[in-house]
Amino acid sequence: MRRLLFLGLLSLSLAMTPALATTDSSLVAATDRSVFEPGGAVPEQLGPLSSAGMELQLQPWVAPPRYEFSGLAAFYNQWVPFEGESYSGWRRRFDLILIHHPGSSVEIDENSITLIPGDQTSDHGLTLYRGPVDEVTQLLADVDPGNLSYQHLWGWLRPLARLAETTLYWLHGMVSHWGIAILLLALLVKLVLLPLTLWSNHLQRSVTRHQSELNPVLAAIKREHDGEEAHNRIMAAYRERGITPFHTLKPMLSMLILIPVFIAVFNALGEMTGLRGEPLWWIADLSLPDRVASLPWQLPLLGDGLNLLPLVMTGLTVLATLTYQNSAASNEELHRQKRNLLWMAMAFLILFYPFPSAMVLYWACVNLLHAVQQRVIRL
Repeated sequence: MRRLLFLGLLSLSLAMTPALATTDSSLVAATDRSVFEPGGAVPEQLGPLSSAGMELQLQPWVAPPRYEFSGLAAFYNQWVPFEGESYSGWRRRFDLILIHHPGSSVEIDENSITLIPGDQTSDHGLTLYRGPVDEVTQLLADVDPGNLSYQHLWGWLRPLARLAETTLYWLHGMVSHWGIAILLLALLVKLVLLPLTLWSNHLQRSVTRHQSELNPVLAAIKREHDGEEAHNRIMAAYRERGITPFHTLKPMLSMLILIPVFIAVFNALGEMTGLRGEPLWWIADLSLPDRVASLPWQLPLLGDGLNLLPLVMTGLTVLATLTYQNSAASNEELHRQKRNLLWMAMAFLILFYPFPSAMVLYWACVNLLHAVQQRVIRL
């Protein structure tokens, strides 16, 4: 997850290595935003690759992002390098800079790419593509768009993200409404993970029951004894109930299994080109935050926009917290659990506030379904 939360733009260099060939002067002018808009891409020929190889810098080809994300979503502003057998380059969410180099090997980093000629280097030269990531196959037929997706994720997470993306497209094809499709995706994921959720709830109730029984006993031991005797009596209290002091970690360990699913779904919602420019209710673009007004100042981690949907999401989380019941917990323990859930609601508000509306809407749907679960199903 740390790889998803790095902040800021990359510092890009324009320096060229003198020993290597350079590009045509017409290609080193700064790119405007239009080339990355739908229909704006045009492949450009870089010429044949000489025996000395070629180093190309990223900086001359970049353009300002379509939207400047802030806070924890700032990683959407930066270019992520990728490397393939016949094409390599950089991707920034919906924007793509790709160099088609059949027969050549490459060395690529965040700032530049070095092309090294091989025995099978094509005589037709190199092709540069700058444009939307979803239009590259219209101009370069042998590029696999699946290899360009989710480059910032670990390899084993990418199939999960592609599955979530395919599922959402399928649901939208059925209902022709992005809001309903995202709600159905949240419902489908919840149903698939229901057995694990039930198991986790069972573990949590068991922990709560043991804690309710143990807390008065442990408090009395700490009040009446100290040192080694207190430790021995505490361990004896745990043994009498057939548990260890680490039994509270069991529900947490079960929830770790859910984290890859959440990461995959959120990344799918963040990179889906089909959401670009799609309006929903008051939201002008599901691929961007639902800014309804501008603030006169920049808030740390939140930006300078007033986004309504994260506030709705937080309200649903608070509703789910207020309706939360746990018959195995004492009043004191239930109060503590609700307090922790409210703190989590505030943390998720800060986390999701600068992210695309589709991601926030999905989490709002998850919270709504959780509130229904607590109120009706009472798992």
